Amino acid sequence: MIALLLNTNTNFGTPIDKIYSVKTTLSFPENGYPNKQSVLEAVNEYALSNNFTIKIKDGKFLTLHLACSKAGAYRDKRNISEDKRKKAPNSSLTGCPFLLIFSFKNKSQRYLPLPVRGDNEHCHNHPITPNNLASSHQGRMSLLTSEDAIIAKTMLENHAKTRDIQKATRDKVTGMRKLRISDINNLKYNSSRGG
Repeated sequence: MIALLLNTNTNFGTPIDKIYSVKTTLSFPENGYPNKQSVLEAVNEYALSNNFTIKIKDGKFLTLHLACSKAGAYRDKRNISEDKRKKAPNSSLTGCPFLLIFSFKNKSQRYLPLPVRGDNEHCHNHPITPNNLASSHQGRMSLLTSEDAIIAKTMLENHAKTRDIQKATRDKVTGMRKLRISDINNLKYNSSRGG
């Protein structure tokens, strides 16, 4: 599933020691996509089937930049010095170089993929495993089955404890939690508001 390559190139100003590439390649329709939504659906389906998630890095104009959800780096917004910091900064961002760029062409009125600019644009700098998928909200929600949703809904209606709901929806094979406590508490809040 995963091919590991050694590379000393730098991307996003961060040295990349290991590159993980996905064996299944993303193929695009020859005539492109009619709108942004169809681009997002196709790329999102590909990403989830390969154990990673995507985010829109930039999509304001006629160009759509789709990056791995682990792209970027931690930004210290409070400007706390290292000696005064009580906790180490916690971020899932790894500076992942995975990037897909689509451009809207006026002639065809469709979104077409642009060619790759760098060596690492279709590679990741983090392992592409089911645990990686479970580290994001979008990934966890993709792992939920309709059976899990029915179980969670029934238990919420019966005012079950959050931990019990979490245990009931846990993956039977890997033991991985599909819902975090915050996910369940958000569901409880929404159901109490009639949502």
